[in-house]
Amino acid sequence: MLQIVFRADASTEIGSGHIQRCLTLADQLAAAGADCCFIMRKLPGDMREFVEEKGYPVYVIDQANSFTEKSDASATQAIIAALFRKVDLLIVDHYQIAKAWEEQAAMSVQKLMVIDDLANREHACHILLDQNYYTNYQQRYAQLVPATCQLLLGPKYLLLRPEFYQADTKLYQTEAVKKLLIFFGGSDPTNETEKILRALKNTKLGLNFQVDVVIGASNPKLNSIRQLCLETSATLHVQIDYMARLIRGADFAFGAGGMAMWERGYLLLPSAVTAVAENQKQAVLDAEQQNLIMYLGCHQQVTVEDYQNCLRKIADDPMPVNQIKRNLARFFKQDKLEEVSLAKEILTLIAEGSREK
Repeated sequence: MLQIVFRADASTEIGSGHIQRCLTLADQLAAAGADCCFIMRKLPGDMREFVEEKGYPVYVIDQANSFTEKSDASATQAIIAALFRKVDLLIVDHYQIAKAWEEQAAMSVQKLMVIDDLANREHACHILLDQNYYTNYQQRYAQLVPATCQLLLGPKYLLLRPEFYQADTKLYQTEAVKKLLIFFGGSDPTNETEKILRALKNTKLGLNFQVDVVIGASNPKLNSIRQLCLETSATLHVQIDYMARLIRGADFAFGAGGMAMWERGYLLLPSAVTAVAENQKQAVLDAEQQNLIMYLGCHQQVTVEDYQNCLRKIADDPMPVNQIKRNLARFFKQDKLEEVSLAKEILTLIAEGSREK
């Protein structure tokens, strides 16, 4: 059985996105026959218990000092050396990790894979996955990876959970926007969830909508969000595993960029998107250029009033919502993969030979 190790972190500051997409890939690789585990740094809100509940062993880097690539790579190597005879693939999903870390850690494994979406630093890896759409996505890493690196780029390689493959993706006309979905990531560090709930409360438009709100268990505003949901008659969902069902049941969504934006798009749900981190901005702008979303702006500039205006817009006229839905259907028509086909492609690349030293 192939041994695959993931190196990724989560925290109340970092958010849960890196771990969530690694878990999705781990599920696919495990279904294809691999043995997967995680190496994670001990941090506030690090989701270690959540990963273990999903059935994956977690080995902890517990260092009081601040993060450095050298110390983290050494800690990762020490864990690998102590626990495994051989690691066939080390998968890294971490914005603070780049070429220096990868060159050091790669000495302890057969092959190394990077999951990235920034294209802002050099990598020393065998395989690089970036599932996002950018207008220049096929060229973004040309000068950042070795010539021998296998690039898996674009929405063709979306890391979708099984529930998304099983969901209905037929195109339906929306006669009126009645059901809203609100999800800004597990921890929602910029507190967009409260903004949109206050917009619903202030305009009394909440009375016209059926609203589902999704947050993670690590969200520090859970109590105040719960209260706002009561005041706006919204249904609160905490740390769920049925997101696809909520997406398919909604007419429109409010959410962040990143993977969640593509999950909504894959199931043809139009959404208003707020960029909640700088690394989301370009992908969101490129999606807006293709009229795949309504872009509200970066979180620093988006106010409760902006959410109110968007609510009024979609309540008054469903035509722009339906146009986005049609654009999404065209966009994803040629880029859908069958479940676990990405895992099979990765396992094929592993089998092609050991990493050149």
